Amino acid sequence: MNVIKILTGILFCSSLLFACTNETDTVKSFGKIEQKNHNLQARMLQKSLEKNNVQLINSSGEIFSLEQDTNEQITLIAMGYASCPDICPMHLSVLAGAYNNLPLNMQRNTKIIFISADPYRDKQKITKWVKNFHEDFIGLTGTDKNLIKFQEQLKLPPAILVKESPDQENYAVSHASWITVFTKDNLAHFIYPLGITQREWVADLKLLHENKWEIYK
Repeated sequence: MNVIKILTGILFCSSLLFACTNETDTVKSFGKIEQKNHNLQARMLQKSLEKNNVQLINSSGEIFSLEQDTNEQITLIAMGYASCPDICPMHLSVLAGAYNNLPLNMQRNTKIIFISADPYRDKQKITKWVKNFHEDFIGLTGTDKNLIKFQEQLKLPPAILVKESPDQENYAVSHASWITVFTKDNLAHFIYPLGITQREWVADLKLLHENKWEIYK
């Protein structure tokens, strides 16, 4: 993916709100977010989020529960869709590079999960599509009801399928662009905005694994 395509995707997303959400949606979800009182690249939430037990599925129909299947592991959650032209592939490409630069023991205790908000097109292919970025990554989707419930419990603005007609096959999906990160205490204290570099992810994930992340009073 070249730089021009990435920049075009970011501008397209932030100006038209067609493929992802913007800063206003973050404020609506969480209120004011403190950015400067900790040693990570993340934004700290005023109130930590708990993992939920909403059932999602992979492309084989196997049930996945965030609460049960990621217990005490560093867990990254990204929403999106496989037809996304730039933002979702960019997230996963950067995370794949960062993941490959982690020590093996940290890789084993890291879950990177991509959840499609577009089950109509992605149900059969989301697992394979996500694993194209890294074999260890997890690709999921779910029923409309469960996807909405999952997003609500993580304070993600519900994704919207941008269709002009019900039978339209080529459409975009408006969805949250940040990544929610759960630490080993099974709580999400932080979200990461779009634009975190591979090097920054590696540094932060190491701090999270080693419990060296700090909050400054």
